[in-house]
Amino acid sequence: MRKWIVLAFAFLSVTPSHAGGPLEMRPLPSPGAKPQIIGGRVSDPAEWPATFIFGKAEEKFCTSTAIGPRAILTAAHCVDDGQEGTIFLPGGKSAGLKCSVHEAFTPCWPTAGQPDSVCPAGKSFSDDYALCLASADLELPVYESLLTSPGIINRGEEVLLTGFGCNQSGGSDGGFGVLFEGETTVTKLPSQQTTLPRRNYVETSGGAAACYGDSGGASYAFLDPNKRVRAVFGVNSRGTMQEGGWSLLSVTFTSDFVDWAQRWSHDKAAAICGLPESAAAPCRN
Repeated sequence: MRKWIVLAFAFLSVTPSHAGGPLEMRPLPSPGAKPQIIGGRVSDPAEWPATFIFGKAEEKFCTSTAIGPRAILTAAHCVDDGQEGTIFLPGGKSAGLKCSVHEAFTPCWPTAGQPDSVCPAGKSFSDDYALCLASADLELPVYESLLTSPGIINRGEEVLLTGFGCNQSGGSDGGFGVLFEGETTVTKLPSQQTTLPRRNYVETSGGAAACYGDSGGASYAFLDPNKRVRAVFGVNSRGTMQEGGWSLLSVTFTSDFVDWAQRWSHDKAAAICGLPESAAAPCRN
């Protein structure tokens, strides 16, 4: 697998949402087409057919991942609950899109450089999840699978971050829109104390870190020693602007996420790869 290593990043959220404009979601292009994607060219799209860039035209954007034929995962702070848009697919096809934000998401942005900063009463920067429903089957060659079982991610474990964001210290670069990936290390697991704002977060540091435009992108666990098998264990939520700095990832293996995703899957009749009792083919395994 060809790797583009993320070097350094800033806080992921440029704005709380993309309200006020049409939401557009696009996949990586085919190698032959070589189109520009918001300022940069994408390489090796065959490795990431379920990874999309989206936002309001070419202004503010996030990253998202197809986890079923009609199910797309991203961060809650990237969209508004009920926000609609369009997903553009290879071959000139398109489909409608409608997003749902986790009901427990009550955004409280942490103080710069302080991932454990305290939120006002009733606010939290946890549960940063959104699921978007496509109006038609995306017909992708493979969909990424969720990791929903606790105990697989441990401190000291190497994980992979992906996203279309910046790749230079200070939160900027010359080619926004290029998909990057890079390894980092888990330093903190989700807190068991439900009063803390970080209860559903994994914290990582060293190596890759999340940046503007990486919001909503998938964080992957390696499920085999050769790192050939992967599963989505988190959603990029926020991070620092320094190389090797910390990132906070909203994890998919807590009951807060799994119960909500199962309800969404049932209500929308949309299968999600990796959820118990939800079969969607072809899922990555």
